Amino acid sequence: MSNFCPSCNATIKNNNALFCVNCGAVIGGQNFQNQELLQQHSNYLREFINNVNSENNNAKNITAPLAELDETFQKANGLRSFLNNYKNVATNDINIDNFIKQVSNFLQRDNEFQIAFVGTVKAGKSTLINAMLKQDFASTSATPETAVLTKFKYGDHNSIKITFYSQEEWNNLWESANKHQEKAGAFLDEFKKLNAGSQISNYVGKEPLILNLDKEALKKYTGSTDAAHYFVKEAEISFREFPINDKNIVFVDTPGLDDAIDYRSQVTRDYIKRANAVLMCIKVDPIHNTELQTIIPTFDNTCGHPEKVFLIGTQYDTRNEPEEDWNALKTDWEKHVVSDNETDKTKFTRELAKTNILPVAAYISLLCDMKMRENVDNVLLTDKQNKHLKNICFKLFDDADVNKHLKDLYNFANINAVHKAIETFAKDAKSYVINDTKKSYQSLVKDIENYFKNSEQGLQETFEAGQGDVQQISEKIMKEQQKLSTLEESKKELQQQMDKFKSQANKVVEELNKEIETIIASL
Repeated sequence: MSNFCPSCNATIKNNNALFCVNCGAVIGGQNFQNQELLQQHSNYLREFINNVNSENNNAKNITAPLAELDETFQKANGLRSFLNNYKNVATNDINIDNFIKQVSNFLQRDNEFQIAFVGTVKAGKSTLINAMLKQDFASTSATPETAVLTKFKYGDHNSIKITFYSQEEWNNLWESANKHQEKAGAFLDEFKKLNAGSQISNYVGKEPLILNLDKEALKKYTGSTDAAHYFVKEAEISFREFPINDKNIVFVDTPGLDDAIDYRSQVTRDYIKRANAVLMCIKVDPIHNTELQTIIPTFDNTCGHPEKVFLIGTQYDTRNEPEEDWNALKTDWEKHVVSDNETDKTKFTRELAKTNILPVAAYISLLCDMKMRENVDNVLLTDKQNKHLKNICFKLFDDADVNKHLKDLYNFANINAVHKAIETFAKDAKSYVINDTKKSYQSLVKDIENYFKNSEQGLQETFEAGQGDVQQISEKIMKEQQKLSTLEESKKELQQQMDKFKSQANKVVEELNKEIETIIASL
């Protein structure tokens, strides 16, 4: 076969190719008996190539969030066009649908540096965010059925943006809930109790709402007492008092990794891939398999930057001997997430573990902030909250005088250490966003390339196996034909023998009859 396509003169790199990938012309397959079928597929391929080229030429340039990402986004847009055209050929290939979805999600990326707070249900994610915001915004409901992905960012105006599920997304969530009813029982019971089914059409598939930020709006759409929260895909809270002075830094409170609805847990796992940094919240206990199964791929998603992962030991204050217990637990955690190999980018180094494995007492920090604002903002702690502070104060200092130890309590809560770690990223947020976005695209392209390479290899192996089968069948047919021919000859010989025997038998019978007639005549 020529090294160039006879139709378009393009270089042919694969000597076993049947078609030219540049124009679709037939360049191989001389051993195919059905040349008409081969030409038919060539016509399909020509049409596909023409459609891709036409769509790329007519496609509108997509706007990248940063000028440095323009080329990457144009390539991603072209890749989506290719996959959409390929889908028309491979209509039943669910992998192509997934790739189209991934590329479309990629094209929705913005210039925000997103910090994901992840963990199991009731691991203290929302309480940690509230402590860092110095506001009681994130839902800390005692019911794990509340699971709205919530973003917090700086805004010139205090507002909340509510985004609802599309009909397809809601169908997937509802199917997930009913598929595992033993796990989603509380969710389904509350859904029925609030008569939420009658309100689906009021929210699902509707345009986002932008409201003034207030407690009632938060309670309605992110709390557990109003049916509306079931249909909220995402809540975005913007406010002027955001603690980091960078408009592109975003905190993201995610559904629990062990959420009652598997669909929502998967939302968190997918979001980890998008996040620029991850704060993995784990209650100050030995690490469970659920956390490990998330921690390991989280390191992989950093593309060689383990410094962007933090393990946060939450509810530090609940231990009987907080400092002593934490030191023992941290040693246990390090067995799973620390490597002595300095070149290992899938775990922490010993040095990095000192800054990226931190204990916090988020609720204590929030109460201390509220206590400090009592005389300024007229913020009053409840009797229960005051009692809680006194108890922890006595446990730590053998003294229940909260005012005397307020600063020490705040330092013990260790929230400033988390702030300090995040501010380190804030200095180079734009560079991180650019590099993370490019690496994310490269990873996606690699996955798609591997899929097509594996598909090509599978088809080649199937073809070769098919060729082998045809050859084996042909040989078997030839052997059977030889057997049949031998049997035919044997049959002829046997027939001849039988005919000869029959002739001889008839002759003997005829002679016997003559002898019998002679004997009878002589009587």
